[in-house]
Amino acid sequence: MESYLNKKNKIKCVCGFDEYFKLFERKDANHNFEIIKCKNCGLIRTFPVPDYSEKRYENYGIRRYIKNKKLTVSFMEMILKEIVRFKKKGRLLEVGCNLGYFLEIAKNKGFDVGGVELDGRAVNYANNILGKGVVLQSTLEQANFPNNYFDIIVASHVLEHLINIPDFLKEIKRILNGWGIIVIASPNFDGLCAKIKKEKWPGLRPDEHVWQLSKNIIIKFLKEEGFVVIHSETSGLYHNFASVIKDIRDNMRDKGSFKQIVYVLLNWFVGKLGMGDNVFIVAANDVKI
Repeated sequence: MESYLNKKNKIKCVCGFDEYFKLFERKDANHNFEIIKCKNCGLIRTFPVPDYSEKRYENYGIRRYIKNKKLTVSFMEMILKEIVRFKKKGRLLEVGCNLGYFLEIAKNKGFDVGGVELDGRAVNYANNILGKGVVLQSTLEQANFPNNYFDIIVASHVLEHLINIPDFLKEIKRILNGWGIIVIASPNFDGLCAKIKKEKWPGLRPDEHVWQLSKNIIIKFLKEEGFVVIHSETSGLYHNFASVIKDIRDNMRDKGSFKQIVYVLLNWFVGKLGMGDNVFIVAANDVKI
């Protein structure tokens, strides 16, 4: 693999800087990547830069979402529980909604829902449940929603896939009304499991995650675009103990290793301590809600 030092002018950071230092790397039969940090702003990224094109996600895959539905739904119920603290009704958009599990939960709670998703199979699946045209096969920008249109916009595990996070947040700000909120979830590179496992941390996903984000970095992005953070936390992958038990049973059924089972329990524990694998942030538009 050619070092990023020889290609620095081709991989500029969001801040415009093009100098990095290496945090760690992984080179084996199945992996060949480096995790590098911008010397100017501290943003952490993957090298080589993963494919972030729209085409990359047109056939992203729905099998793992179906397989992990219970765990996924548990996480989404947590997201909605937090949203209801600030908004009990309104027009809600999910960016990258995949099969529409979250939109279905929100719709059943009385929200007026819509979504954008690039995977055509996922769009068809979601619209069969939610109704024709609820989910658009589109990027957020291509959808060209009206100004000040939504009360809530959810982007769960989306930011780390984007090459230009500021432009994405600018578009959200345009279509979010003055009393609206943005809800963001992302893998937490600053979590304890990430620090322990480093190049073997599952949350890296070096073939698709352009950026390795943390709570402070996401908050910085939001503030730079004029959002006001009203809630932030770091949690584990599991939001109730039933999900932990299910994952352990699945590992045992699939003859998973003892290390995998230990990791499930560790993730649950560090999540309870606020040092988990997920960042969750709610931010308000520039008008106080």
